[in-house]
Amino acid sequence: MCSKLTTRIFLGWKHKDNEEDPYVQVRLKEGGGTRTPDVAKSATYDDVLDVMKNLFLPGGISPKGAVGDMECKISSFQEDIIKKEEFVNVGCHMEKSAVRPMRLYLLTNRRNALQNAGQVVAENQEYDEDGSLPDTGVVHAEQTLAPEDSNDSWHISFLDQFESGSSHDVTSETLIPAGTPTVTLRRTTDSIELCDVLHTLSSQVEHEGIGNPVNVVRYNVLDGLFRALLRKRFNPKRRMFVQFSHEDGVDGSGPSRELFRLALQEIQNSCIFHGKRSSRFIEMDYKALEEDRYFCSGLFIAYLLVHNGPLPQFLHPVLYSFLATGKVTHCSVEEVEDEGIKSKIKAIADATTQENYQDVTNDPIVDLAGCTALGLSLKDRDNLVTDLVHFFIIGRHGLAISQ
Repeated sequence: MCSKLTTRIFLGWKHKDNEEDPYVQVRLKEGGGTRTPDVAKSATYDDVLDVMKNLFLPGGISPKGAVGDMECKISSFQEDIIKKEEFVNVGCHMEKSAVRPMRLYLLTNRRNALQNAGQVVAENQEYDEDGSLPDTGVVHAEQTLAPEDSNDSWHISFLDQFESGSSHDVTSETLIPAGTPTVTLRRTTDSIELCDVLHTLSSQVEHEGIGNPVNVVRYNVLDGLFRALLRKRFNPKRRMFVQFSHEDGVDGSGPSRELFRLALQEIQNSCIFHGKRSSRFIEMDYKALEEDRYFCSGLFIAYLLVHNGPLPQFLHPVLYSFLATGKVTHCSVEEVEDEGIKSKIKAIADATTQENYQDVTNDPIVDLAGCTALGLSLKDRDNLVTDLVHFFIIGRHGLAISQ
């Protein structure tokens, strides 16, 4: 019998802002927690690092900062740094360490200001004749909304112009003694609201011209819809031109509205969600993950938002908050679906003595959530309960959510 080509590994994230500080584990509500993806045993150091970044730093951003401002390393759960040249692949590392299951940390720390200044100088060697730094020009930003290895990609490019001398709300500045002239780095509080992003995208919608052809069958609209969304020639700025198979009629917006309604119903009732019909949570389904159904569902909902379509009214507030902000809002033990896990978390919450606390925390669910350290002292009881609830509602579904 052939051995499995993949293995499940446990991943955590530790971060520090200053070089002299110790690494501190990032909790789930800040985008950390414990994630348990299945990875190929042939995965290299860079492959594992990419998985970690996609899980903890989706889109290259996180509450701890942007990935471009961080140094990223991999360590064991004992914080022993793993060198790239010594990590052949996941399978070899498992045999070498003899630890089951495999547990790794993503270690991140902010590059110090002097390093950043050096990078800026290295990247901007062109000066005006009078010795001043060149004026700020056009900033290009591109967001890719599909896996990089996909044959068919769907992306939108944006060009934002920033004029020289534009004012910023300066909250702090750091002076770097780099000779003459002095380099001044300013931290700004500039931010973009989600509603502003939505208005910007909606203003780019093309109401005239040929629409995107979408052919579907009424009893299974998602298959045809998802195929259309993933076509390379699909233009997200244009409306859909919908045709139901074996049905007559030209799409004058009626078939489109019908497709939107049916598709949302199918997504709501599909295997990627669980819970009450009006308050759904993400459900991890590996077949759906392999078929990119989480990704396609996200594309479709984004399309509806931009094109003023019907909105999904079935997401649980905790899930919506996490999708919109990347942060986990407060949720109670009662919202954990699995009755067995719920009863174990309640037992931890009800512990009143150190002896009782250590008895109830000596359970695999604490280890699974990466919260072993919080199970040692009764004073950490409330934090442990919070992290366990967050893990079993959001954290263990991280791979599906990130897709």
